[in-house]
Amino acid sequence: VSQTVMVKVHSHCSFHGGRFCASLHHLFFVRQVLQNILDTECDYAEELTMLLSTFLRPLQASDKLSAAEVASLIGNLEDICSFQQTLVQCLEDCTRLPESQQKVGGCFANLMSQMKSLYLAYCANHPWAVNVLTEYSEELGEFVEMKGASSPGILMLTTSLSKPFMRLDKYPTLLKELERHMEDSHLDWPDIQRSMTAFKSLSSQCQEIRKRKELELQILTETVHGWEGEDIRSLGNVIYMSQVMVQSGNEEK
Repeated sequence: VSQTVMVKVHSHCSFHGGRFCASLHHLFFVRQVLQNILDTECDYAEELTMLLSTFLRPLQASDKLSAAEVASLIGNLEDICSFQQTLVQCLEDCTRLPESQQKVGGCFANLMSQMKSLYLAYCANHPWAVNVLTEYSEELGEFVEMKGASSPGILMLTTSLSKPFMRLDKYPTLLKELERHMEDSHLDWPDIQRSMTAFKSLSSQCQEIRKRKELELQILTETVHGWEGEDIRSLGNVIYMSQVMVQSGNEEK
């Protein structure tokens, strides 16, 4: 019986120009790529959960930093952690469907608006988190090491707080790999294209906003030559920032 089946499969591949075998080949790699996306997404969600439960929430409950400093350090990481668990659930639901009905790109596309809002807010706050890490590096390093982090603890904390935008940068590559092994006729193809474009745009926006907020922080925390009056930080947030030309004698700067 097994020989008959083998002959039939070989015959099928031969008569149809290998299309059946090619389809199986695509299907195998799509499954592999999808499982990789799900596995790495689960790992990322678990890392965020561990960071919050093991280090940041206990830090929040301690007296190491002020409430404002802790808020600057954590940003909206709690919201991102909850969102990532929702994304994991969406991807897990995809894997349970027949391959022809799986819409990974659709899953990302449906959540893109929420994702954009969360990650832009996180990246806008990140320079302030780095400022707290720098100012209290010794105290924070000792605290997380006491909670089980390997030395130097401050390096672990700094790296962990960079994970959200590091993960964000990986999505276009992951989706590109899925697209590479997917047949053009698959119903998820258009959403994968849209999601790749959206992630590239979001990644660029996040880089831009981080640079802008780093400059704002520099303006607010460094000494301004000739400044008189109360601390510039007491005046509130920077509302608008732009470059100007200043003429000094015959020289423009």
